[in-house]
Amino acid sequence: MIESACSSFSSHRESLAHTNIATDIATLSVTPITAAIAATLVTLTIVLALLMMALPTRADYLYGVNWNTDDTYIFTLDTDTGEMAKYYGHPVDDISALDFDSSGQLYALTTHALYRIDLYNPSNNEMIAYGADWVFESFEIIDDVGYTNHVFDGGLIALDLETGEDTLVGQVGGGANRLTGLASNDLFPPRRGGPLYAGRVFRDDIVTVDPVTAEITGTVAVIRETLVNLAYGSDHSLWFIDSSDSTLYRVDIATGIVSTFMKKLDLSNVTGLAAVPDAPALWPEIITTSLPPGEVGIPYGPVAIEVQGGEPPLQWILVPFAYEEIDLGASLYYWRGQAQGWFADNGAWEYWLPFHFPFYGETYRQVWITSNGYIDLAGPFSDPNNSDTALIAAKRICPLWDDLSTSYGGRDIYIDESADNEVTVFWNVYRPQNQIPCYFQCSLRANGEIEFHYGPRSEAVTPTVGISNGDSIHYELSMYNGQTDLEDVNSVRFTPQEMPDGLTFSADAVISGTPIEAGFFDLELRVIDSLLRDDEAILTLEILPGPSGLNPDDTPPNPTSVSLLPAKPNPFNPTVQIAFELPQPAPIELTIVDLRGEVVRRLLNGAQQQAGRRTITWDGCADDGRTLPSGTYLVRLRTGREVQVGKVMLVR
Repeated sequence: MIESACSSFSSHRESLAHTNIATDIATLSVTPITAAIAATLVTLTIVLALLMMALPTRADYLYGVNWNTDDTYIFTLDTDTGEMAKYYGHPVDDISALDFDSSGQLYALTTHALYRIDLYNPSNNEMIAYGADWVFESFEIIDDVGYTNHVFDGGLIALDLETGEDTLVGQVGGGANRLTGLASNDLFPPRRGGPLYAGRVFRDDIVTVDPVTAEITGTVAVIRETLVNLAYGSDHSLWFIDSSDSTLYRVDIATGIVSTFMKKLDLSNVTGLAAVPDAPALWPEIITTSLPPGEVGIPYGPVAIEVQGGEPPLQWILVPFAYEEIDLGASLYYWRGQAQGWFADNGAWEYWLPFHFPFYGETYRQVWITSNGYIDLAGPFSDPNNSDTALIAAKRICPLWDDLSTSYGGRDIYIDESADNEVTVFWNVYRPQNQIPCYFQCSLRANGEIEFHYGPRSEAVTPTVGISNGDSIHYELSMYNGQTDLEDVNSVRFTPQEMPDGLTFSADAVISGTPIEAGFFDLELRVIDSLLRDDEAILTLEILPGPSGLNPDDTPPNPTSVSLLPAKPNPFNPTVQIAFELPQPAPIELTIVDLRGEVVRRLLNGAQQQAGRRTITWDGCADDGRTLPSGTYLVRLRTGREVQVGKVMLVR
């Protein structure tokens, strides 16, 4: 079978070449000059053909989908190095096939639907076709028309990639002729528009299929493996995976020779395969190592962050160095949302956000909502034992973390998705210790903002309230942290702070603007290329005081609310300036707290302070005079029921 396929292919190629050359010669007048020209054309044609055969093959970059019930993700496989890279967990499961169109747009086929998959921004995934009667297994795009086959009756179906309209091309045949993989040469130049290459699951071979008539027109190779998918390689080869032993195979279309490429990669759950030509560019690398200092009131830059490598387009993310907590002035709590039927003590339930939520430089679609009053971004972890230390060590958003339950008295968790780019989670829970109900909400927005809202009966609690990235560095404890009565208190909003006030960071990584605040700012930068490979860097930006030696806010107007201002400098050694503002005279408690929650220094112990701005210097020592070690410390400002918390880093 292999020999006949090779002979047929070679004869066809030679016949085609001879026919074209003969036709060209026949159109010329037979003169010595034209004969010489003809001879030259023949020679050039032969030389060009030999050169094309001698060109080195290019490494393919394969895209695949690993699908199982626990973890569905798209991966890449470099056929030159054997390196595999996981892209991301994907909300579209049950994917059976992948393919790129001529513009490089990736499509994913499930058993009943077709999706456009945006590798650069997975939140843009779009289902473009649906058929309740379809059961699909393979997919291939030719001239921007998608072809798939019906598993049961062997029908070859053409899909319009814009409208999702389907057309039955013809019957390839079910049973022994059932197709299990489709591929073509549509993506790589020169675009030939076919034929379709297809694997047959019960005949253990690869055949050619006419995309116009659905007829099987020839055999490429006998493979005798359990083929589950096909991808067309840049050197006119076919890639497929044997699902029985996780081996990657390559088929030379010209000869029909099947060769083992790699063994024992983790390919056992691969259900889709597609290829792009050439290994991509090197991983992106941020090569800027320092930033020039700026000055308050003086235009800065523009300063461009330089990067080398990476497959364009590049996406830049600026990791927030802090979140600013804002008192919204009233309780914005109100009952809304759909009941989820989540009843448990210490329960955690998976939930897919309708958008990608940015949080400390990462984006999240998959989260876990717990009965204990928090959203976990790392996994289904529901812990009733709340503490500041536990929050700082976890990726969590905690409007009211306590020992709470939905297992009694009709309690439940509700979710509202009615607002654009916003999700609100509503807890209707109770404390098992005293059966007192608690009503509170958390809103997440696509721009990274977080809001906490508190309703009636949120009292007699011992809450941990705040947000954390789980690295013991990036976290914010709320003004409500540790308060035992949160009934109808004002709502608060956490807003990410990414740049010093007055400066901006553009989409193409340029810093510009006019700073209005002096200090040291650690800018955490992340660049992601179109293959979702990334690099990170932390660059320190120093903003000096203006020409007068004063910041613009050193002579503020009369403050209208209690405000704990950012400490300066931060990080610091040996001293730091801690400032706050009061709209009217009030007793103030200002303390320094370590990460274990212990007060290590009392700077103000409830003494009456005048209205306006006050600045206190902390020397990095404890109340007993001990020099405290390097680390992160909390600055806690308390006046009456209001508590504000900041963060400083001591670097010895």
